[in-house]
Amino acid sequence: MKTVIHQGYTIKSFPQHGRTFNEWTISLEIFWRHKGTTRTRSFTADLPYGSEEEADLHGISYAQRIIDGNVPGLSVNETHASPLTCHN
Repeated sequence: MKTVIHQGYTIKSFPQHGRTFNEWTISLEIFWRHKGTTRTRSFTADLPYGSEEEADLHGISYAQRIIDGNVPGLSVNETHASPLTCHN
């Protein structure tokens, strides 16, 4: 599991085993403070990676792009989900 701070948001990546022993998938949470309350949004993806480290790196990078507004249809402020699944 990795934890990264990006533009005031905390990203926690915790890759999960995929369908086979040597597959890992992205699973992450983004936390931020809004009006004195901690908010969180969870994201997962079924795209397999060959190692836990690779899934971690791609998950952190993807979360940073979500926060930066560079992923169409996904943000920390919206509930759209494509191609990652967003869980509110």
